[in-house]
Amino acid sequence: VYTPYQTESRKIFESLDSYLQTSHPDQKFVVERTSIDECYIDVTAFSCGLVERGQEIAYGLQQHLRSEQSMRVSVGVSFNRLLAKLASAQAKKDPEVIGRVKVVTHEACHDFLCSLPASKLPGLG
Repeated sequence: VYTPYQTESRKIFESLDSYLQTSHPDQKFVVERTSIDECYIDVTAFSCGLVERGQEIAYGLQQHLRSEQSMRVSVGVSFNRLLAKLASAQAKKDPEVIGRVKVVTHEACHDFLCSLPASKLPGLG
């Protein structure tokens, strides 16, 4: 059974791939789909270790998906997958997060993790 949600999901991921290829044609991004509406995008090669470069991609991707698919997405940006996932979850519910992008830098990592209940960390709580 192929649901309308699966059809929309396919369109969104195709749009995401198109944006990455068009906006950064010299870069190879690894997109790991983890569910019908979630993925990780490894921007390590592009970012040179700078979280701010990942933030650039996040805002560009959001703008693209909003204009092409009429969809708002939340994005977490950090230097590892766990922090990016936690940041994305916070971006979904935090009205203070501008543009629904939450960035966790090396410098902000301690404070960010301390602000979360232990139950938000996989394997704890």
